Amino acid sequence: MQNAAETPPSDSPQPRKRRRIVTDPTRDLSFCIGCSEYDRFVAFADKYKFTYREAVVRLLDLSDALAEIGCDFAPGPAEPNRDPRHVDPFAALRIKNRPIHGVCFLYTQSATVGGWWAVQEDRYPAYVGLRLLDEGDDLTVYADDGSVLWNGIIHQYTTPEMLDGSSQQYVNGMWVQWVQVGMDPKDWHELFVGHKRCLLKPASENG
Repeated sequence: MQNAAETPPSDSPQPRKRRRIVTDPTRDLSFCIGCSEYDRFVAFADKYKFTYREAVVRLLDLSDALAEIGCDFAPGPAEPNRDPRHVDPFAALRIKNRPIHGVCFLYTQSATVGGWWAVQEDRYPAYVGLRLLDEGDDLTVYADDGSVLWNGIIHQYTTPEMLDGSSQQYVNGMWVQWVQVGMDPKDWHELFVGHKRCLLKPASENG
């Protein structure tokens, strides 16, 4: 006799249930989207280990961040010859000034023509959270135990022949745009190895 609680097998993969207790007043959000859009959303949530609710909130945060750097989602005619996949990494510098918590690293891509010392902000993923260090910024870098490894104001030294008499600026075999004034380039580079925790206060806040 077949157990009444049994259900027939299905070839369709069942979405993983995600639950989180929400203490705020809630509203039900229920609508249908295309399978490809659903798959993209689930892939996004899985990549960052978000619940579905967290994924929606983070996408809203991302929208707010893009609005702060001048990207507008308002409906209107598409701009001609504009690739919607393109994101200008340097546009992130235009986000309003505020203390930034994240990790520091040497940002390099083929388009940068040399590495930039940078901070990846905790709050935003990918390019939206990318902050290139600028003249006058106040940077603090922390060790794993929370102690301060380095703190100071960024002063960029950009003279090409500054390292070993070469015509380009190299640090440990990597071309960089600048190094910190008054600091050994190798010691400066070491601060950006291993994604160390840091606090960045943009230059305009320090004036």
